[in-house]
Amino acid sequence: NEVTPTMTPPAVVAASQSGIAEDRLSPIKEILEAASTDRKPGTAGWADADPAIDLNPEQAAVVAHPRLGGPLIVVAGPGTGKTRVLIERIVHLVNNKAVHADGILAVTFTQKAAAEMQTRLGKRLADDSRQPVVATFHSLCLQLMRENDADGDGAEVRQPSINAGGIVSGARQRALLADALDIVKRTATEQTPVNLTVKAALAGISAAKQRVLPPEAPEADLIAAAGGLDITAVYPVYQRLLQHQAAWDFDDLIFNIVTRLETDDAYCQTCRQRFSHIFVDEYQDLNAGQYRIVKALCPPESQLCVIGDPDQAIYGFRGAKVSYFNDFLEDYPGARVVHLRRNYRSVQTVLTAAFGIVRDQHVSLTGDSDDQPMAQVPGCPLICELTAATERSEAVAIGKTIAQMIGGTGFHHLDFGAVKDTATARQRSFGDFAVLYRTHGQGELLAHQLGKGGIPCQVASRRHLLDNPAVSALIATVQVVNNTAAFSDFETMAAVFKAGIGPRTFAQIKNWAYRNGLGLRAALSAARRVPLPGITMARQQNLYDFILRIDLLRGQTESLSVADQIRHLLEHTPIG
Repeated sequence: NEVTPTMTPPAVVAASQSGIAEDRLSPIKEILEAASTDRKPGTAGWADADPAIDLNPEQAAVVAHPRLGGPLIVVAGPGTGKTRVLIERIVHLVNNKAVHADGILAVTFTQKAAAEMQTRLGKRLADDSRQPVVATFHSLCLQLMRENDADGDGAEVRQPSINAGGIVSGARQRALLADALDIVKRTATEQTPVNLTVKAALAGISAAKQRVLPPEAPEADLIAAAGGLDITAVYPVYQRLLQHQAAWDFDDLIFNIVTRLETDDAYCQTCRQRFSHIFVDEYQDLNAGQYRIVKALCPPESQLCVIGDPDQAIYGFRGAKVSYFNDFLEDYPGARVVHLRRNYRSVQTVLTAAFGIVRDQHVSLTGDSDDQPMAQVPGCPLICELTAATERSEAVAIGKTIAQMIGGTGFHHLDFGAVKDTATARQRSFGDFAVLYRTHGQGELLAHQLGKGGIPCQVASRRHLLDNPAVSALIATVQVVNNTAAFSDFETMAAVFKAGIGPRTFAQIKNWAYRNGLGLRAALSAARRVPLPGITMARQQNLYDFILRIDLLRGQTESLSVADQIRHLLEHTPIG
């Protein structure tokens, strides 16, 4: 249980404990105190700032890569200023090399990153009337598909129109897949049992689509793509239900554009001519379908620049593979490789420890075995490793460390000597601390224990808003009113509006629609005219009355913006 350094560099202080003795926490507190004097809050290096600052030699090499210099691959980990370099190169091409901004495509992986990049470019480009296309892969494919709908060129696509039923995701997608599984299970035999859960089926179908495998692909290929799950029965049924709803899921966007680019030479050539320079950020996150889009748009001599970190590809995010870095060098044999090693975010202690963890999986595209990142900011020479007996004792230890560093959470801490060195500790507040964790369960326990200790905290989460029943009901109602709803939206709206359509009646409506190949919109249209089999007259009347109410809301809101639609629904329906 002694506190001893266990490796150099970086030094790791290990505090192993069964309890939460204060003397086991004091080394951690001392190291954190020392580290905080080296860096002020919010000074993470210049990589996050926009003002013009000198580039280091490797960054400058990327920016100065010739206008027609061919493919370029930039190996850059977190904190190396890779997004800034990408922006600087685009600005250089437009402002100094006469490249048309609207002929540049920059692809990244989140809407937030795309919006930030667009904003920063808008501030720097000389001609603000033209802007590069900055998008995620999914939003780029959505834009291309909508343009195809507008052109009406008669090209063959897998579904009639991207604007008809919209995109299904989240709970709506899971509900649709549950319906597909239910249909398959009702027709299954002892020789062909179906034991998939919704979660497993969704993951398997998504994996198949990411490899651009249609439902009619060979069974062995589908099962292999799905990681051994037999999705051969449910996949075609799920796609059929999507088509009944005139809807798509997010994987369909990539699937459709890959198929179009690889089978329609004229369309592919048009897209190639549209973009003279293409940039791909976070390249390590590419999956098979996304790589095929890049390859289709960019022949070997194209002006293609990709930026990514092979070491991050070990996580295999949504089908990503480190092999796409080696594939790039094979498909673009003349590509130039530039490695950004200077890190402006983390201290060397953290970088050395992190590199040690991934060393065995490390991929070097430059052939340099010693290409680990180099810190450009000062910081703490030690990493503290606390081994606690339980998850709860770990949370308590974190809380006690924070309490020590801020001088306690109440006067009683001072009265009973629970904290020391209050003169320096009082210079901090709760907002100066962050606790990172891997799972939601850990976060809930940490928040609970910190709250018990009088330490207020905010848990960053993406789940809580959409989990709110009122928000879910509002979204479902907007979808129904705008004719882009799935059956699950109709069921949610009917429950909130107390329409007198119970689960049994809803199941009868849905099953009748599926048997007749109808989506929700077509099914409700038919229900206005003819009675549905197996439903009592009282339930038929309830359904008819509810359809009329939907029609009334649609007529009242069809000319309104989405924001005004929401206000109207909140004011004139049970949702509000």
